[in-house]
Amino acid sequence: MFVELRVHGVSGTPPVDMLDRPLVKQVAGDVDGRFFRPVDAAGNEVRAADGHIVEGYHWGPLTSGTWRQALWLALIPFGLVNAAYFMLPAGKGAAARVVARAALRVLAIALTALVVLGLAQAAVDLFAWQWTGVAPRSGDPRWWLAGAFAVVAVALLVIRFIGGPPRSVPDAEPLPDAAEVTGLAGGEFYRGDGDVPALRHLHLAAGLTVLSFLAGAVAREFSGGDWPYWVALVLLPWTIVHAALIGDPSGTRTRLSAFFVTRLPAVVLAVAIALLGAALVTVLAVPEFPSAGRGVLPGIANLGMWAAGLALAALLVLIGAAAVLALRTRKPRPPKPFRPFLGGMAGPVVAALGMFLGVGFTAALGYGTLRLLRPADRSDAMALPLFHLRIAYAAGIAVGLGIVLALVLAGWMLLSAKRFRGFVRASAGPALLPDGQLTGVARSWWLARLKFSVHWLAIAVASAGTVLTVAAVVESWGDLGAVVCRPGGTVLSDCRDLPGLDAVTVGTAALLLLGGFLVYLGRRAVGDSAVRRGACVVWDVVAFWPSAVHPLVPPPYSPKVIDDLRRRIECHVSGPARFVVLAGHSQGSLIAAAALTRLAPEYRQRVALLTYGSQLQVAYARAFPAYVNHPFLCWLQEDVLHRQWVSLYRETDPIGGPVLSWDRTDDGGFRSCRLGDGEALTDDETDPVTGIRRCGAEWRLLDPWPADGDTGPRLAMRRHSFYSLEPAWDLALSALTAPYTRTNRATTAMRSAGLPPRV
Repeated sequence: MFVELRVHGVSGTPPVDMLDRPLVKQVAGDVDGRFFRPVDAAGNEVRAADGHIVEGYHWGPLTSGTWRQALWLALIPFGLVNAAYFMLPAGKGAAARVVARAALRVLAIALTALVVLGLAQAAVDLFAWQWTGVAPRSGDPRWWLAGAFAVVAVALLVIRFIGGPPRSVPDAEPLPDAAEVTGLAGGEFYRGDGDVPALRHLHLAAGLTVLSFLAGAVAREFSGGDWPYWVALVLLPWTIVHAALIGDPSGTRTRLSAFFVTRLPAVVLAVAIALLGAALVTVLAVPEFPSAGRGVLPGIANLGMWAAGLALAALLVLIGAAAVLALRTRKPRPPKPFRPFLGGMAGPVVAALGMFLGVGFTAALGYGTLRLLRPADRSDAMALPLFHLRIAYAAGIAVGLGIVLALVLAGWMLLSAKRFRGFVRASAGPALLPDGQLTGVARSWWLARLKFSVHWLAIAVASAGTVLTVAAVVESWGDLGAVVCRPGGTVLSDCRDLPGLDAVTVGTAALLLLGGFLVYLGRRAVGDSAVRRGACVVWDVVAFWPSAVHPLVPPPYSPKVIDDLRRRIECHVSGPARFVVLAGHSQGSLIAAAALTRLAPEYRQRVALLTYGSQLQVAYARAFPAYVNHPFLCWLQEDVLHRQWVSLYRETDPIGGPVLSWDRTDDGGFRSCRLGDGEALTDDETDPVTGIRRCGAEWRLLDPWPADGDTGPRLAMRRHSFYSLEPAWDLALSALTAPYTRTNRATTAMRSAGLPPRV
């Protein structure tokens, strides 16, 4: 008897779907991480046909259990910047890593400031300041301003508490052999960053100081007192420098440095809270405000440009530090499918994408609010800073770039259609795949292989967005005094905010549609658990990584699920079952691999691994080289699993892919390179009945798969789902448990003969 322990992937797959049974019951675990087994109508456990135990680990509640978790979608820019830190290459270059961490923390706090500024642009500037000055609402705006500032401050607190409380982290030391090949074994990944509470205080202080600066600028402009303005002008840079200088939490700290990291950020936050209150008092004490025609809120144009400029400067420093790390980790070079994206520069690309989304959302929110509030017959009644319109223009250009890339991909599909039809026909003869299904399957193959090139789309959008944002900052710096959009335009954009299909309108519409879609998903998720699971898919991937540079992201689920899985494996192999086949689907394959890094050596020979629809090679080995890489996968296959590892994948799967093989030939004689066997091409085995192609321990399943050897294939393709329903599943389990079964039979026979069992 053995245990088949399944771990689901993204979207919080329900236990009944994971175990392919209509009735299940919880047998272990807690509210957030639960172990289920199938049962019959009477509640009795149901086992597989051969008698082995089928069990599933459900960790979905950690990322997709409540409506609040669906609101994490609003934190996507923050999550991308935070994940960028874990994309940095490992190895030599400790100084470059410290610089990269500091640059990312500056970028993160600049993004927080920009989000607060975007909310203030909509609520304080456009609504409370400009809209209330348009007839017939003209009058004293001071109480409107106070209310709008309070609303934005509350919104910042909501962002702070969306992620929920931190989770407790199990206390465990990494195993020495695992720590040498992967960061998944422990250290900062497992414990998290001890500086997160301090960073959280500094981010809140920065957001509140942005509001204090704006309130102080209003009071200073209309003779209400200027000291809050100057204090905010000092405190805001201090929060940024403080966040950058916190340093590495794993190092030894003196009493002074410990005070700087643990105590002083709370003091800074308290000062920021007091400053905001004082700044609002000075606004209320202004003798007289203009009753109409107020123009753009004082200070908001410059602050937006400074924040974007700071984010760009941090990004440039990050690119330099990441380049140093990449150069120091180039040798030895792994096989091509395992080499990091852009030679190790994926971190800056993802950080730039997060920055561009954050800046773009703030600009789109402002422009969308302007178009909503401004009277249709008064185009000059309300205005935006020129800088915000240039950012919207940059987003419009990025949308145009995306359309061009989509057209290029469509042309590529048409040109390569015949080649992919040949690949599909070579893999499945007419007996397994009728001619009528050939074109549809070939198209699915082509679409699924886009995952190998999707990083170029991210690179193109991030690069274009960054360059255009740089241009907007530089151009706005040149006409610092022109805070209101002027007709006629500039070199970068024509800045028209009138109705019409221009780049500003297109960019704003695209960003508002994206933001509106996220809000819609969050609203639907409140009452629909299926939508809630789908909306949280992105955080199933991003929230695997702990907070290190941005503190306003959800707490990671990885330490808990890894420890839950490790303890459950040890419980099974120490009990009657004595052997476990750990089956990880998609993101579950990463969780399973991480759990095996923490498994004690005495348990390793009693565990086998079955991965299916996995991204270990396709995405993680290339995007997170410090955690999943070629040496780590070889170590996992040889030293931990002793080659008891089978990987299943489909060519039609748009998310997962191969893990243990590469350079597979599809146009004739089937050959491939295999993990642990060098880079020489080796002949593969093909099953004429099921269509399974075996590249050693890597099995490519035919999709759609034949129902049996006589009848025709199914019409529906399964792509990324339902691997456990195919005949290959039982074949893989048999292959993985064969050594254990032979050992058990031999032991039973020796005991029957009165001989001591082999050790």
